[in-house]
Amino acid sequence: MILNLTRRAVLGLGVAFWLTPVAARSALPHESYVKSLLEELIALAKYDEAEQRNRLKKVLHRRADVRAISLFALGTWRKKLPKNLSGDYIDLVVNYTANSFISYVSQFEGADVAIERSSSQGGFTTVDAKLTYAGGDASQIRFRFADAGNPRVKDVNVRGIWLSLQLRERFSGLLDRNNGDIAELMEFLRSNSA
Repeated sequence: MILNLTRRAVLGLGVAFWLTPVAARSALPHESYVKSLLEELIALAKYDEAEQRNRLKKVLHRRADVRAISLFALGTWRKKLPKNLSGDYIDLVVNYTANSFISYVSQFEGADVAIERSSSQGGFTTVDAKLTYAGGDASQIRFRFADAGNPRVKDVNVRGIWLSLQLRERFSGLLDRNNGDIAELMEFLRSNSA
């Protein structure tokens, strides 16, 4: 009887934990990471555009697995990237991503962050967050982490679009049109990273 009660109690506690809203329980490590990352991005709004770009590049290098994302974006052309250009390529992808993102930073001023849920499946943890802007509009943002090793963001989904897939489609398409010429991709990234 005590064993059954203990099993029921454990089951009940487990169900209560998962049904408890994220805000009401202590945050899990990936949830805390996402919350602090979003707060860091919101803080960028107080700077001028040049400083936003500079700080955003540092955030990307520190908080995202830019190497994995950049190499994934090459798709089947990855093997054509010379090892001696790998570092330059990754820096250009970071610059390109920062420039693409910078136009959204002004919307972040006064935004609130809410972590809605997190789940682990297939070696990845996904954290769903919500940014509520000063005007009342909101955006759902989903972050993906690999469960083992590197705690940095592996991918992010905004408005239903995964960043790594968007980059892969754009970069692979450009490489397909140029017979896999990595120099063409590097020039595209340079011209869109200024």
